[in-house]
Amino acid sequence: PPHPVAAALCQAAGPLTATSANRSGQPIARSAAELDPALLETDVLVVDGGDCPGQPPSTVLAVAADGALTLHREGPITEHQIRAVLGG
Repeated sequence: PPHPVAAALCQAAGPLTATSANRSGQPIARSAAELDPALLETDVLVVDGGDCPGQPPSTVLAVAADGALTLHREGPITEHQIRAVLGG
């Protein structure tokens, strides 16, 4: 990852996966100060390493058992690109 704190966590713990720190449809949080206060009312650990680089969030989609795709968030890889690779 391009952020030094995320890179150090991965180095220490091994590969990590995480979602963005915002609710679906809400603005991207690029710093701890931009987090939705409602997120902080849940069981969550926030590691504040300062502002994150301006990369777009990842593409998120669900694949049903029958192969149907549901796009939840389009990121750098577009829905069209995914469907082209998957043949649909």
